[in-house]
Order: sequence, then structure tokens, then C-alpha cells
Amino acid sequence: MPVPGARTHDCDEHDGVSNKPLDLVDPAAIEHLFDVAAELFAERGLDGVSVREISRASNVSIAAIYYHFKSKESLFAEVTLHRYEDFERELLKRIGNEPSGHADPVKVALAFFDMMIADDKLLRLLQRDMIAGSPDHRNFLSRHPFRHFRHLIDQMLGFDRQGALGAMKSFSFAAVLNGYSELVMADMDHVGEERAQYLRSHRDFLEQFVRQAFASMP
Repeated sequence: MPVPGARTHDCDEHDGVSNKPLDLVDPAAIEHLFDVAAELFAERGLDGVSVREISRASNVSIAAIYYHFKSKESLFAEVTLHRYEDFERELLKRIGNEPSGHADPVKVALAFFDMMIADDKLLRLLQRDMIAGSPDHRNFLSRHPFRHFRHLIDQMLGFDRQGALGAMKSFSFAAVLNGYSELVMADMDHVGEERAQYLRSHRDFLEQFVRQAFASMP
């Protein structure tokens, strides 16, 4: 979580929000700001959302936002990382296994897929960072969550990142999970039972693919 700094910005007194600095000892205030910002960023991307819009939607002043985050990019990075950390905790809970190197790749893949489909906000944040940023922002602000995820995979599945094969396995597994979930959601025009059947079919295919490609991989 960011540490308060000295940076301040003028705030339009007609914004209709308080100028009181956001209280970092109040987790609910941070959570509310991150939830609002995540929804806006996921929907329209980094360049499609202004700090003023986030301020109005969250009822947190522009001055308070800049007091705790030096830039919109920093806020985006913090929001994405926060979402990822929540995702990681839930993933570990679902597979019922501390990251000890013995998790079942199929179980990990299906838990990941189910979570992304149920709430695709994190996936959309990662997508927005990769494809919608301006040239100045193409340093992939969400690279830290992705690196965390690869490290988590190494821990759960026992991949050896020190060796070339282990590094490729880790990268490939992460790419398959992220990419497959992204493609499924991009093609999600289905509703009702058709949607349910569509998801079941893709889930079954993902299970078979991971079982063949990774579960038996040395």
C-alpha cells in the first residue's frame, strides 16, 4: 500500500467531494477507492479515465488521491496489484494447498478459469494494460502482478525457474491460463443455458489440454 507523500494537487472546490486526505488506517476507504477505480479502468483503460472521474465516482478528492498516489499510473498499478493479491489468496484457498510444489496443474488451471469467469475485472485490467495504453505507458504497469503469478505457479507446481525448461514451463502455463480465459471472455455473447454450456465446453477442453501438456510434464 502506498505511503503518504508530500505531493498535492489543486482540487476544484465544486467537485462535491471532501478535501480531507484519505485515511490509510481505514481499510474500507482504500477498498472503496480501489473498487471504483478498478471498475473504471477495467471498462475504459488507463487513458480512458481521468483522475477527476475517479474522484467524483469514489467521493474522494483529487487532492487526496494525489496525496497518496503520485500519478494516475501509480494508482492503476496499485489497483491492479491489489486485485491480484485478493485473487491469489482466493486461488490458494480454492486449491486447498499451500504453495509447496505439489499442487495439481489441472486443479490450479480450473480454479483460475472459474475465478476469472465469475469475476473478470482483474482479467480486464490486465488486458487494458497490455493493449490500450499509449506509447508512454507501454511499460506494462501490471507486470508486477504477472510476475507474482508466475512466482506463485513456480511455488505451487514446483517449476524450477533457474533452469531454461522450468522458466519456459512457468511462462507457458501462465500464458495458457491468461490467454485462454481472455479468449473465452472475448467470445462471450451467450446467455442463459447457452452460456453455461459454452463455459462447460471450454472448461472441459482446458482440463484436457492442461492434463496432456503439463500434468505429465517432467
